Amino acid sequence: MELSDELLQQIDDYLNNRLAPDARAEFEAQMTSRPVLQTEVATQRRLLNTMATLKTKQKLKEAYQQYALEAAQTPKVRPLPWTTYAVAASVVGIMVTAAYFATNWFKPNTEVAFNQYYQPEVGARGDCPQDLPAFKLYEQKQYQAALVAAQALSDDSTHCISYFIGLNFLATNQFGNAILALQVAQQSSNLTTRRKAAWYLGLAYLQANDAPQAERVFRKMVSENDPENPYLRPATNILKQFF
Repeated sequence: MELSDELLQQIDDYLNNRLAPDARAEFEAQMTSRPVLQTEVATQRRLLNTMATLKTKQKLKEAYQQYALEAAQTPKVRPLPWTTYAVAASVVGIMVTAAYFATNWFKPNTEVAFNQYYQPEVGARGDCPQDLPAFKLYEQKQYQAALVAAQALSDDSTHCISYFIGLNFLATNQFGNAILALQVAQQSSNLTTRRKAAWYLGLAYLQANDAPQAERVFRKMVSENDPENPYLRPATNILKQFF
């Protein structure tokens, strides 16, 4: 797929969080209708993360070279005490450790986080009617069939259908569509649906490898500090482990 310069700039602005909320939503809507664009965005995000990691490794290398140069220029009048060697070894150890984390943990490992915390919602029916065929398909793990059945339904005031559709998109790895559906579900008048939608929206951002947006969702959840929210603790754990 050959992309225009304008679209490439949009991708760059999207990945670097330079788009206004309306423009971001419009761009995500484009990704929903253009799977190839989703793939391109994911590719560009991986490139950005790789470049960031390489830059950090280069800085560590330069710092070590500077340290080695200064050490070589230090007059050797007498043997250095063991404490000096211990300090030098500590510096080298810190740099080696930092290099390791720069390679592996410079950015939040969104795939690991998603796989560790994602589980299909058991009570996916929520506040919706309990006899809809779509829910039975979901419980049988026929997510694609459940998605088709749910999309034929009209949403109600609790936005439970949008929430349910988002869950099926998430289960079928359609992260762009999952994000859009769960954003709609967050407008629900039902507190339980809003809580669930927020949790799975954060996971959808993880699945999309969009760490900044995932962090924003989880931090908002934690900042509300609602002890009745069952997702407060896992959101807190995600922030501690991956951000």
